[in-house]
Amino acid sequence: MVACRLRYKDGSQGGPCDPSTQTDAGGTPASQLLARNYTQLHARRRGFCSTVQVFPGPLGPSAHSSISGRAVPLFDGTAFSSSRRGPRPIPFVYLPINPEWPASYEFWGEAGYEAEFVNVVSEMERHFREKGWTHTNFEVFFNHKKRYKGFPWDGDEVRFPKDLKYFIEYGRLLKKALPTGAPVQFVFRADVSWDMEQQFKLLEGVVKLWCAGGGILSFYRHAPTMLRNRGDVVWYYGGPPSVMDSSSAITESPLRAWLWGVNGYVHWLTVSPGEDRWFHFDGGQTALVYSGERFGLTEPIPSIRLKMQRNRLQDLAVLDSLKGHKSLDSLRAEAARRYNDSSLDDWWNPRPALADLPSDQWLGSAIDDATSRTRQALQHPGASGWYKVHRYVLSLQAEAK
Repeated sequence: MVACRLRYKDGSQGGPCDPSTQTDAGGTPASQLLARNYTQLHARRRGFCSTVQVFPGPLGPSAHSSISGRAVPLFDGTAFSSSRRGPRPIPFVYLPINPEWPASYEFWGEAGYEAEFVNVVSEMERHFREKGWTHTNFEVFFNHKKRYKGFPWDGDEVRFPKDLKYFIEYGRLLKKALPTGAPVQFVFRADVSWDMEQQFKLLEGVVKLWCAGGGILSFYRHAPTMLRNRGDVVWYYGGPPSVMDSSSAITESPLRAWLWGVNGYVHWLTVSPGEDRWFHFDGGQTALVYSGERFGLTEPIPSIRLKMQRNRLQDLAVLDSLKGHKSLDSLRAEAARRYNDSSLDDWWNPRPALADLPSDQWLGSAIDDATSRTRQALQHPGASGWYKVHRYVLSLQAEAK
C-alpha cells in the first residue's frame, strides 16, 4: 500500500489542485470534489491519499452534516463503484483532531480540556458507528513542530524525549473517550525519525500506526516484524524520485517496502509541482500528480511514474501471493538479486554508534554517513531492473498454475 500525504511534512501548502488548502468546515463543492478526485486517482493505482479535515468549532449537528456530506462516498465505498477496486471504503483518513481542537490548548492540563476533548471524540465515535463507518482507520495524528510556534512540543518527528509525555496523555484521553470493543477504528499515529527506537518501546500500546523515516528505520532491521507482531501498522516515508531521474527509480520504494516487511510507504511532496508544472518544475520535481487545467480538465492527472509504480505493486502482490509455493525469504532474495544484483542485507544499514547517543546529539552529517551503505548499493537499479523482476513473477505464476 502506498499513501500520498496532501499536507506536506514541512507544513507548507500546495498549489490550486491541493485539497489541503481547504479551511472551511464543509468545504466548497469544488474542494470536496477535488479531494474526492485525488482519492479516487490514487485508489485506482493501489494507493490512497488523505486530506486534512479542518473544523472551526465544536462538533454539533452542522459539523456532523459536513462530515457526512464530504465523507459518505469515501467511507461507504461508493466513490469507487465504477473502478476495478470496487466499492470498498478508504482504509485510512486524517481526523481534524489537533492540540487546539476539539478543546482549546489554552486550557491544556485542566479538567475542562479533558472533558471537552473526551466528550467530542466520544460523539465522533458514536456518529461514525451510527453511519456504519467501521472499515476505515481514523487517524489521530499530530503533525506540528515547535518551530511553527504554535505549541511547545513536537507532534511530528519527535526529537526530545520530554515531548513524549503529550502522546501518553492523549493516549489516556482517547482510551477514556472510546468504548472498549467499539467497531469504529480510531488509530493513534506517529511519524517518527530521530529517536524511533526508544519511541517504539515507550509508546507501545499508545501509538498503533508508525510512519517511520526510511533512512533511520534502515538501522533497525528487527523493527517491522516486532511492530507488526504486536498488532501495530508500520509504514516508512520518503520522497519519490525526481522526474529527472531514470523512470526505473520509481520502482525502488515499492520493492523496499516489500523486502522490509512493512505495511506500506508514504511519498512526500507528490502534489507540489512548482509554479510552472509543465516547463519549470522548480521545487516540484517529485510531483506524481498534476492538475488538468492546461488541457481543460478539472480533475488531477496521474503521472507516468505513478502508473509505473502501480504496475510494480501489482507484480509484488502476485509475488506475495506465491509464498505458499516458496518461502517468503527466498522470494525476496531472488527479487532483490534480479532487480539490481543486491542481497537482502544490502537493503539495510548496520545499527550505527550514534543510535546509542541521545537524539539531540545526532547530526545530519552522521545520519548521512550511517545510511551511505544502502545509498551506494542501490544507487543505480538500471533501466531493465524491474523488467527482470517482472519476468521472474510471470515464470513463478506459470509454475504455480
